[in-house]
Amino acid sequence: MVISDFSLLNSEITKIKPSSIFILADTNTLQFCVPILITNIEILKEAQILEIEPGEESKAVEIAAGLWESLIEQNADRNSLLLNVGGGVVCDLGGFVAATYMRGISFINIPTSLLAMVDAGIGGKTGINLNQYKNSIGVFQEAKAYFVYPEFLKTLSKNEIRSGFAEIVKHYLLDNEASYKKLVYIDPFKTADWGEIIRENITIKKRFVQDDLNEKGKRAALNLGHTVGHAIEAFFLQKNKPVLHGDAVAAGIIIETHLASFGNQKLLAETYFYQISSYLTKYFPRFYFEKSDIDELIRLMSHDKKNIHSNITFSLLVKPGDILLNYEDRDLEIIKSLTYYLENV
Repeated sequence: MVISDFSLLNSEITKIKPSSIFILADTNTLQFCVPILITNIEILKEAQILEIEPGEESKAVEIAAGLWESLIEQNADRNSLLLNVGGGVVCDLGGFVAATYMRGISFINIPTSLLAMVDAGIGGKTGINLNQYKNSIGVFQEAKAYFVYPEFLKTLSKNEIRSGFAEIVKHYLLDNEASYKKLVYIDPFKTADWGEIIRENITIKKRFVQDDLNEKGKRAALNLGHTVGHAIEAFFLQKNKPVLHGDAVAAGIIIETHLASFGNQKLLAETYFYQISSYLTKYFPRFYFEKSDIDELIRLMSHDKKNIHSNITFSLLVKPGDILLNYEDRDLEIIKSLTYYLENV
């Protein structure tokens, strides 16, 4: 729910009647966002704070265990409430901790990044990484509520806005031709009012999640760009050079739409590929890796949790609004698309 003030959030907390309230935030959102919440919602003045470091490294077993221990030490019970105030990392981690603590306590997501507002904070996916494998430990558990306050976007850097915009690109590609045509006129660095764009993207994502919370069917479409994107994230994490999720997804969309256009089935018209690739390279950074690194990227993809019978699977675009689910790749095809990215983007 997109809000302009905090009265609805206050009402939701009051309705839950929690025995105690905890706020999970990273060092940035604790400084810039949590004080706004506490100032506007009286009951939060008594909330206990759980703080983590920002960044993907916090989505780890050790961090989750530390949060469970903190909840126990501060006498959290099954009627306690956890507010996740932050970006995708905070929402993923906080949702997982809440869903597993004492077999589940209520949590509310209050996303503060564009990425979390349109994607990570909604849909019931929670989880942490195991070593370099993205989101390999987790559960599906819907938040009790979800509140978006667009004013929090003013606290973000240009890079964070760009990262969140990658998920917006994905949603518009999945929606329909009209949304695709609208997309190509959006400049993420010149957009002043994100409210309507956020509302549209929440609606699009909810349509895919509805009736398929556990991703057994149409929800898999939301993985567009993520099979390759997660591998790129993991690859650079191994090198202690973490990259932004959205930047990796944007590269993943380029590579996976190339696979859709130039793979054996030639699913996507080449014109779409070149338009999409040109648009993304205009706003997103290029990743540099060696040809000898392709085998490692494929190895990382082979551990993706979406794979079927150990085969690397993709959600591939056929045209805007039409996607082929669970496309099983042959290594030669993805090598061809990774090589294209390496040599031409």
